Amino acid sequence: MADFFDSNSTRPQHVRVLLLQGNIQIYDTESRQLLHTFPLLQCIPEKQSNQLTVYLNSERNARVEIPYTNPIAQLIEEEKQLQQSGSLGKVKKYRSLLIGLLVTLVVIGGLLFALIHAIPAIGVRAISIEQEQALGNTLYKTQVQQNQLDTTATRLVQQFAGHIHLSDTYPLHIVVVNDKEINAFALPGGYIVVNTGIIQHIHSYEELAALLAHEVTHINNRHSLRSILKEASLSVSLALIFGNSSAITTGVVKSAAQLSSLSYSRSLEAEADKTGIEILKKNTINPSGMLQLMRDLQASEKIQPIRFLSSHPLTSDRITAAEQAIQKTGADTYPVNIPLQQTWKLLKESQDATF
Repeated sequence: MADFFDSNSTRPQHVRVLLLQGNIQIYDTESRQLLHTFPLLQCIPEKQSNQLTVYLNSERNARVEIPYTNPIAQLIEEEKQLQQSGSLGKVKKYRSLLIGLLVTLVVIGGLLFALIHAIPAIGVRAISIEQEQALGNTLYKTQVQQNQLDTTATRLVQQFAGHIHLSDTYPLHIVVVNDKEINAFALPGGYIVVNTGIIQHIHSYEELAALLAHEVTHINNRHSLRSILKEASLSVSLALIFGNSSAITTGVVKSAAQLSSLSYSRSLEAEADKTGIEILKKNTINPSGMLQLMRDLQASEKIQPIRFLSSHPLTSDRITAAEQAIQKTGADTYPVNIPLQQTWKLLKESQDATF
């Protein structure tokens, strides 16, 4: 026997309580008719002195009070404990699975992160000069060749570069693109692309020589290849993971779609500045051209944004480092290079006639 309190009455109803298939069933004591069924899962049993009070819903406005001497009270308690331990076990199981999944994802993410950062270093070592030249040729044909070339300026800049020893490793292909944007960039394997816009904003053959020396350092030291591989690292890493070798080349080419805005780290830019100054010195060209180039581009940036400076970050540290390197050279000891000066004059005249 037990006392049942429903939500509509404060007086108890004497009932008979059974526990069947995880449900508390309440029967009328006289007619033995089933009155209510409550899932034990939603019930809240509480032991109070000599009885067990079982709240039958979450609102706790219906309850049944069972004498603790009634075996059904102990059965309800035991069954509820089993339910709770089972739920706790499921929670622990799911928690373990979730922790395991998170650990797996962290490990995979860490491996992918390491692989992404390792791709440029691995690629630079694994790719031969011939493969790099083939990649540069592909990139040139797909990304540059369709642009309008300034054939006169290209001929003159190539003639200009022919008077400077720039590379022992790569045959250089220098082209001038008819584009007012102030920019120049290098491709892997020997291509240097110069916009007519940047020629318009420099004022001496020493500056043009400095520009070429800077860009050729990116080629000689494989900075351009490293930068493209870095941009392609995610797609290349995924291709390696899933064994899709054809996607590796595709990923590299696609990631180089914005060749003119490929960025270099500050350390690589500093290396290109320093080595570029050394190239100028070895060719008996006044290395102050590097500093003049930086200052002219910095001054032009006040008039319009210069993509060259965003992809080749021009910091005060770079300018200071260039000043220090040039001070050690004795800039006033360099004679005028007549062939370079004459070619530069013809180049500027061709540009003045065009613009």
